[in-house]
Amino acid sequence: MKSDSLPRLYKTTGQSSGLFVTAFNPFGLSQSAEANEAADSQLGDCLRALGPHVLDGAGVDPTGAWPEEKSFFALGIDEGTARGIGSRFGQDAVVWVGPDAIPRLLLLR
Repeated sequence: MKSDSLPRLYKTTGQSSGLFVTAFNPFGLSQSAEANEAADSQLGDCLRALGPHVLDGAGVDPTGAWPEEKSFFALGIDEGTARGIGSRFGQDAVVWVGPDAIPRLLLLR
C-alpha cells in the first residue's frame, strides 16, 4: 500500500528511496541485549556513513510474540545497497521503498 506521507518526506529531503532495517537477532535467532545493542550501533554507523537522513524506528510484532527490535529508516538507499546491508547484518529480509512510495519486503535468503 502506498504511503501517503513518504512523498512529502522525499520532497523535504531530496531523496526518492528508503530502507527500513534492523540489526537485532540475525537470522531470526534471539541474541543477548548486549549483542543486539552492539549490532544496532554498527548498523547506525553504517547507515549514517551513507547519508544524513537516518531516522530511529522500531519493528514491533503486533501479536507480542517477538520482542520489539530497534530499527532505522534510512533515506537515499537504492535497492541493491539495501539488500547488501540486510545481508551484512544477517537479516532474512528488509523493507525497501522506491520512488513510488510503496514498501516492498525484500527476502534475502
